[in-house]
Amino acid sequence: MRVCTLQFAPQPGEIESNTSRASCLIADLQPGSLDLLVLPELALTGYNFPSLNAIKPCLEPTAAGRSARWAVTTASRLACTVVIGYPETTTNPSVIPTTVRPERPEDTAQKASGDDITATSAHKTYNFNSTLAVDPSGRVLAHYRKSYLYYTDATWALPSPTGFLTTPLPLPLPLPSSSPTSPPPASPSPPPAQSTPTTFAICMDFNPHAFTAPWSAYELAHHALSTNASVLLAGMAWLTFKERAELDALPAEPDWSSLSHWVERLRPLSEADGETLVVVANRVGVEEGGTRVCDLERVGWESVWGAGGGGHGTEEGGEQRKVKVEDVPGAEPVVGDEDGVVAGEARYAGTSVVMALGRGRTRVWGILGRAEEGVLRVDTAEEPESVLVLRKESDALDDDGHSDSQ
Repeated sequence: MRVCTLQFAPQPGEIESNTSRASCLIADLQPGSLDLLVLPELALTGYNFPSLNAIKPCLEPTAAGRSARWAVTTASRLACTVVIGYPETTTNPSVIPTTVRPERPEDTAQKASGDDITATSAHKTYNFNSTLAVDPSGRVLAHYRKSYLYYTDATWALPSPTGFLTTPLPLPLPLPSSSPTSPPPASPSPPPAQSTPTTFAICMDFNPHAFTAPWSAYELAHHALSTNASVLLAGMAWLTFKERAELDALPAEPDWSSLSHWVERLRPLSEADGETLVVVANRVGVEEGGTRVCDLERVGWESVWGAGGGGHGTEEGGEQRKVKVEDVPGAEPVVGDEDGVVAGEARYAGTSVVMALGRGRTRVWGILGRAEEGVLRVDTAEEPESVLVLRKESDALDDDGHSDSQ
């Protein structure tokens, strides 16, 4: 499968410039050169909106707004499937259009109505943090709403009423069927599309539900396994604890703690007999403004991977533990207002990656840096760049009984 992710730094509410930047970064991609293009969470609107009022001008009708139309235009030009994240507003969550349609006057009126769109079903309109997949003709191939909300989008969005989604997409076989030690057969032309079971996820979906579910529940990974998904697509706005200077100093270096966290949260896929192709499209950059935090404190998570990777992890023994910011080495105390909103900045981890998990290993075809904009383009019919091997600590002991695992 010929896969491409777009990694860039959209700013909140700057839709025109964000759209222009996205188009510029993919301008060199040629028609017919891709099967799949995946963009980050809330790709054209930016992510760090502190409230409903802040994001309201950017809300888009279901499969009918600026993001959907950009996706169809791009899919038509490149002759591929495009997956994009956007902030959805709707009066009827049960209705998903089968094709992307032009925006109508009543859509604009709905967006500006001022209803409380994060409230219960008694209200007229509803907001979701959503992902849309379209083909070159404008057909809606899939529509997914984020199941596990982060503190930031919980100020304006509702969780998916139907949970995680696995649905077939018309994509080529994601991984060669040959044995792991055999080179893939030469293919003079792109393989034909087929019905490929694909799981969709958005950022926080990788984590335990509300940071309170047992770490070992592995909700997303078990869903993908139970639905026999061959592909998992994840649009991200994944944060990092790294300071701006750290990001700028080594922009092409991946955020390894984030990658480690993603792989760990998909552990059941790594331990499975088969392989699942995982495409993570994260964003980079810094967004200024209010950041919502939990319980009027900045929250860290002790982890076998260390502080970082969006601040979410697990302590040894498999259970997560919430810690106050003053207990996190190097962190400064932060006090929020009565709504838990603090003045600050959101820094993103980048590290978009195309990898396959299964058979006790992680095969990586390509990965972007923590602060670089651009496209990651790979062909999974080719050999991966690297292989990460998953092994139990007891299996990683040397002759003296010491662990050499990282």
